Amino acid sequence: MIYTDTGLSVTPERYGYGESKTFFNELKKYMKVVKDCGSSGCVGWGDVTYVIDNYLIYSKKSAIGTHFLDDGQFILQDGSLVMIDGETTDERGFLISVDINGSEKRPNAWGHDLFTFEVKNNKLILTGASDSYYDIKKYPYLCDRTGTNSQNGLACTYLALTDANYFKNLP
Repeated sequence: MIYTDTGLSVTPERYGYGESKTFFNELKKYMKVVKDCGSSGCVGWGDVTYVIDNYLIYSKKSAIGTHFLDDGQFILQDGSLVMIDGETTDERGFLISVDINGSEKRPNAWGHDLFTFEVKNNKLILTGASDSYYDIKKYPYLCDRTGTNSQNGLACTYLALTDANYFKNLP
């Protein structure tokens, strides 16, 4: 919608690398935001701390690394928590992660109720898809039932939305 309304590309290059606050503020205009948490966080971490205990990786074996979630956060009218990462390169685009049932409800785990999308070249892309920077075929450890990588679950979005048995087989 940003591209349609403004005619301007939605890319990190347009916003300037590291200018995630500009993208964050523009994106909020298109959402039903009930609480703007800025970059200090809705879930109680500052923008310097990179690991929190409230969120787990896909295998639920450890806390996630939050450096892909710390450039801006807001809560939507339905309670969903949206987290932005924009300090990135053009090839990866912006990352938008959504805790679909909010941070107050479990399981608070990537690939369970927290899903990440990429915004690049004016498109919203499922992480893990073949056109995603985090293509699951290139990075299988980013959606691994037993893995311990701090980003495990980042690339599960594609599988969650395309595999009919995905939610029946969660770790």
